[in-house]
Amino acid sequence: MSNLVFFIGPPADASRDKEAVMKFISEKGKKIICGGTTTSIFTKYTGFKPEVNLSTACDNIPPFGKLGSMTATEGAITLKKLNACFNGIYSSKNAVGYLKRQINSADRIRLYIGRSVNPVNGTDKKSIVENLIMNIKDSGVIPEIVEY
Repeated sequence: MSNLVFFIGPPADASRDKEAVMKFISEKGKKIICGGTTTSIFTKYTGFKPEVNLSTACDNIPPFGKLGSMTATEGAITLKKLNACFNGIYSSKNAVGYLKRQINSADRIRLYIGRSVNPVNGTDKKSIVENLIMNIKDSGVIPEIVEY
């Protein structure tokens, strides 16, 4: 069984950041962190430094990289583009193509959804995440949701 675990956005209550990070990293399977602020929180509690692969930036999609053994992507822009082309074909080089491949190959998907509003740009990711959940369901996997 192929497990895929996403962490999208910081918890609504910052006092739960460490708890959420530790629970997430204890999960089995491929792990993907979405969002710059979220990646910063993981950096704080894991000690890993993000390694961004700038060559993956293309088609107006920000680059992605690694945080230890986990994949780290930008959040809202990348997920909006993923939702927009979910049933189409996208470049395998960029973050959207990478995320699509991971979702398509997973038997089990768990989404850790932080409910905070982005303090940098005020983005409320609720509709983006709802669309992602619907797209994953339409692909044949019922995602498990963990909210923070």
